[in-house]
Amino acid sequence: RDGFVILRGLLDDEDHLGPVREEYARYIEKRASELAREGKLKSDGSDKGFSERLATICKEANQIYAELSLHRLFPQSVFQLITTNSRLLSIVKDLLSKDDSQTNELKLDLSPIQHVRPKLPAGLTPRDGDPHVVPWHQDAGVCLSSSDQAAMVTVWIPLVPAHQKNGGLVLNPGGHTKGLMQHWIDRGVSIRPSELPRNSMKEYRVDMSPGDVLFMSKYCPHRSLKNISKTVRWSMDIRYQMEGTPSARPFFPTFTVGDPKLTYKLWKETWKAAVSNYKGQAIHRWTERRKPRRKNTNNTAKRTE
Repeated sequence: RDGFVILRGLLDDEDHLGPVREEYARYIEKRASELAREGKLKSDGSDKGFSERLATICKEANQIYAELSLHRLFPQSVFQLITTNSRLLSIVKDLLSKDDSQTNELKLDLSPIQHVRPKLPAGLTPRDGDPHVVPWHQDAGVCLSSSDQAAMVTVWIPLVPAHQKNGGLVLNPGGHTKGLMQHWIDRGVSIRPSELPRNSMKEYRVDMSPGDVLFMSKYCPHRSLKNISKTVRWSMDIRYQMEGTPSARPFFPTFTVGDPKLTYKLWKETWKAAVSNYKGQAIHRWTERRKPRRKNTNNTAKRTE
């Protein structure tokens, strides 16, 4: 009905998400110690918790931020979660299947559009980094047109509490019924204002705890807010589609969940090769950029008279 559903407490925070936080925490600990020994870091943030430590480090040395990308770090705990968690996968199958009789037989492909996002407090993101503050868009809008017929479900998982102060999500209930909207390039890819009038649209601001999971149609309009807190909003977003349907980014690898040949080593090595061989192909269909906003020179002149 709304284009999304949130299942509270679907995952066990410690058993399912704890290993992900621990693996990232170990890497951050290792790199912080190295930077401190090199004299690039005065405070390694060892007295801070998981949601604070990266922000403390990035105030002095932000090079660690880019290293945390899913397809640069390749955390095994994430691979295990997205390929084997029966609670997660069963819900995705239910959402993609046309009827109950199809659910057990349905096989899922793991879309190459997958991320772990450490959203830093505003002002701390490196200049060439992704601040993860995104305007209104649909996930279908960041896919190539060759995958338009593929049924896809987005799965959004917070690793720490996610709310309006630390950059939580905002959804447009019912917006998915309009199908694919026209987008253009404006702070990333965004829906054209004429497609989604801001003054009359519904907004649902999402607060989530670790263990809660958001499942979303690829046509559901959504955006994220600026992180105005002092902590990092850690989250994951993964996409699944029916086996054999066209990939949204065919130059990156797609894997079938449950394939006995799919191992962590295969996933990691295939992705490393794909990233190395990437030639800068377009990752979405849109080419028009929003024109820069004009400054009101008349008002400026009046203020300076």
